[in-house]
Amino acid sequence: MPAAKLTDRFDRLGGVRHILAYDRAQPVAAIRVNLETGHGLPPETHFDFRPAIAELRMHEQQPGGRYLPASGSMLVIRRPWRRRYNILRALFRAATHCFQHWGATHVILNSTPRLAPLYRHIGFRPIHEPLWIPEIGDHVVPMIGRVEDCGRHAFAQGGYIPQLDHSPTFGRAGSKTL
Repeated sequence: MPAAKLTDRFDRLGGVRHILAYDRAQPVAAIRVNLETGHGLPPETHFDFRPAIAELRMHEQQPGGRYLPASGSMLVIRRPWRRRYNILRALFRAATHCFQHWGATHVILNSTPRLAPLYRHIGFRPIHEPLWIPEIGDHVVPMIGRVEDCGRHAFAQGGYIPQLDHSPTFGRAGSKTL
């Protein structure tokens, strides 16, 4: 598989972490997580989440009315590792830990229709029917979830909590540096 780089403006903003999972020395999966810093979030590039967020804020009572969104995007898993639940679980735990560390209250994302049931199980809810995105060449399902629900699901089994070293942006999931 040739090496490829896919970056956008969200990789250069503050409040971004790239989480990588390795099998020995080989990277096998990655996800990018972003905290809202006033410049928007990656999923908003393809869908306007504002109406859903406004409705959510009206119906959910956040302590002090606080709402701080984050996002997960650019989830990639090499084909031979896609059916290995431990890879996805490690990425999800590390991402959830970032959201908690940042104090985020909600997570927005654009899922593929195939992965939407998994996100529903975690507590995300779809806020629109699947949309065709020509630039991606696939459908996406805009979804929103609470960090509190992510944390319950991520850490319900076992006591794994990744340790964060905030100086590098890249690192190995489950190791000292994320």
